[in-house]
Amino acid sequence: MKYFVLLLIMTVCFVITVLVVKKPVLNISLIKCKGRTIRVESFWLASLMIPAILLAVGAITPLEILRGVTSVQSMNPIKILVLFMSMCFISVMLDKAGFFEYCALKVMSRPEKGQLHLFVVFYAVVAVLTVFTSNDIIILTFTPFIYYFAKNAGINPVPYIIAEFVAANTWSLVLIVGNPTNIYIASSMGITFIDYLKVMALPGTAAGLSSFFMLILIFRRQLKVSLKGPCLNECIAGKTVLKDKTIAIISLADLALCMITLTVGSYIDIEMWIVSLLFAVLLIIVALLVQVYRKYYRIKASDEQHFVSIKDVFKGLPFSLIPFLLSMFVAVLALEKYGITNTFSRVLFSFTDSDLDAALLFGFTSALCSNVINNIPMSILFTSVLNDGGLNSFSSLAIYSAIIGSNIGAFFSPIGALAGVMLMKILKDKGDGFTALSFIRYCAPVAMVSLVISVLVLIPIL
Repeated sequence: MKYFVLLLIMTVCFVITVLVVKKPVLNISLIKCKGRTIRVESFWLASLMIPAILLAVGAITPLEILRGVTSVQSMNPIKILVLFMSMCFISVMLDKAGFFEYCALKVMSRPEKGQLHLFVVFYAVVAVLTVFTSNDIIILTFTPFIYYFAKNAGINPVPYIIAEFVAANTWSLVLIVGNPTNIYIASSMGITFIDYLKVMALPGTAAGLSSFFMLILIFRRQLKVSLKGPCLNECIAGKTVLKDKTIAIISLADLALCMITLTVGSYIDIEMWIVSLLFAVLLIIVALLVQVYRKYYRIKASDEQHFVSIKDVFKGLPFSLIPFLLSMFVAVLALEKYGITNTFSRVLFSFTDSDLDAALLFGFTSALCSNVINNIPMSILFTSVLNDGGLNSFSSLAIYSAIIGSNIGAFFSPIGALAGVMLMKILKDKGDGFTALSFIRYCAPVAMVSLVISVLVLIPIL
C-alpha cells in the first residue's frame, strides 16, 4: 500500500504538470444547464483524483481526513485558506477599484524619460505593491497592461513582463502574506507575522535587489531602444483615473489597518487568520454600505469610472485553489501515514552538516520540487518533511530556505507556480509568441543568482 500511495500521487502530479504545460489553466466543459456551460479548470479537477482514489482503496479514511483538516495545530489547512482568501479579497477589491492599473499608468506616463528610467520605476512599483498585496493579483493585473503599453510604445514587452514576474516572486518574500506558500509553510510551523518579518526582510530585499541588477544586465541593450512618445501619450491620455476612488481609499485603509493589526497580533498572540478574516468582513460590510448609499441616492459613475460590485470581487477570487490545496493536503496525510515523508525528511537532513549545507539544500530542493509538482503542493509536502525533522539544529534554516525556494522556484520554469501558468495563458490569449523556453532562458539565470544570495544572507540572521 505504501508504494501504491506514492505511485498514485506521483502519477496525478505528473498529469497536472502535463495539463498546465500543454494547456495553461485548461478549461473543461463539465455541466450544461439552461443553455449555459459551466467550465472548470483542469489542474484542480485532476488533483481531486488523489483523495477519490485513496478513499476508494481504503488507503486513508474519511475520519483521518476530517481529523487532519480540523486539527487545532498550526498546519490546519482551513485556517490557512481563510487567511489566504481573506488577503486575496482585499487585493481583488483594490484591483477592481482600478488601483493597480492606476499605479501602472502613473508609472508609464513619463515616456520622455526613456526606457531605463521607465523600467526602474516600473520594477520598484511592482515590488512595493507585491510586498503588501498578492503576487498573483499583480500578474493578472499588470500583464495585459504591459502587453498593450509595449505595443503602443513600439518596444519589446519581454523585459517588462519578465521584470514584473521576477519582482512579484522575489519581493513576495518580505511579508508572510506575499505568497500563499509563505502563508502555508510559516503558519504551519507556528511562525508569527512579526517573527517572519524579522527574519525574511533582509533575505527578501537581497533577492529583490540581486534580481533587479541581473535583469538590468540581461536587458541592457533592449532598454536602450527609444519610446514612441506621441503614440504612447495618446494611449495613456485621460486614463490615469481610479475607477472607484471611494472603494480604493477604503480598501487601502483596510489593508493598512490589517497589516498593523497583524504586527500587533504577533505580540498578543492573535492568530493571523482571525485578523485577516475580520478585516475582509469589515471591508465587505463597508463596501456594501457604499453600494446601498449609491443606489439609494442614485449616484452614477462617470465615463472614466466603474463602481465596484461585491459580486464581481467574489468572482475574481481564486476559488480553484481551495480544492487543489485540500486535495494535496490529503495526499500529504497519506504520505505521512505510510512514513514516506519521514523517510524523505531523514534523507534530506542527513546531508545537512553545516548551516550552508542546510540553507542551500532546502532552498534548491524546494525550488526544484516546485518545478515538478508546483510550489503549492511542494509547500504542503515540505511542511510535513520539516515537521518530521523535529528539533534538528538546522530546522529554522531549513524552514526559511524552503520558503525562499517556494518563491524563487517560480521563475525556474512556468510550472513552478500558478502565477507562471497564468502569465503564459495571458500571453497566449494575446497572441504573443513568448514560449516556455523563452521564460526559462531569461528567468532561470536570475533565479539561480537570487536564490544563492538570499539564502547566504539568511544564514547569519539565524
